[in-house]
Amino acid sequence: MKKYKAVDFLVIFFVGGLSGVFFTFFVVPKLAEFGVKTAQKAVNQTIIVNKTEKLFVQEEEILDNIIEEAKKYTVYVKSKSGNLFLSSGSGVIIGSNGLIVTRKEAINAEAEIVVERNGNELEAEVIKEGNGNGLVLLKVNDKESNFPVISFSSPKVGKKVFMLGRKRGTAEDKFFINKGIIKIIDDGILETNIVENAGLISGTPLIDYSGNLVGINFIGLDGFVFSVSSDIIKEFAF
Repeated sequence: MKKYKAVDFLVIFFVGGLSGVFFTFFVVPKLAEFGVKTAQKAVNQTIIVNKTEKLFVQEEEILDNIIEEAKKYTVYVKSKSGNLFLSSGSGVIIGSNGLIVTRKEAINAEAEIVVERNGNELEAEVIKEGNGNGLVLLKVNDKESNFPVISFSSPKVGKKVFMLGRKRGTAEDKFFINKGIIKIIDDGILETNIVENAGLISGTPLIDYSGNLVGINFIGLDGFVFSVSSDIIKEFAF
């Protein structure tokens, strides 16, 4: 009887030892490998999210810089007779000699035209009016001959854009901005998905996310922003 108990003890000891060895050298590494892979997967998923967030933040930072740069080219245009303001809007500098393109709604060609830039009022004159496209080309009467000039870019459907202008009756630095995309291009007229107050639109530039001019804006009957394309502007102005 004692002999059998001893044999049973040895068998249990041997099997237990083998189980311990198996668990230590086979099961534990597999569990550890599974844990590492799971952790790596979680880390990778986090990185993907962070990359997306990082790209979004980078785009916003880039856009902020572009907007600040675009303010150098964007001016406030107004027409007046004595102390009476007749019309106003925005315009954008396209020539280093003081050439500015705007819209007919922003000016009164028969009145005195003033361009506000950097807190200064500069006299301007109409040198060309568009035939059917609503564009007006102004020339600033100023000794400065090295105005900052915006670059042009051809518009494309789906391109991200923003409009930039200045509210009427506010200080020079009170700009307003609205963002969207170009939905349709039809015979040189761009339709965007931007909805804006009609009183703010006239002559505002439509700018892409590279800081290039793609159009000059006007308001549609449904409140959406339309724009005369940069290709037409170049043909008109130069």
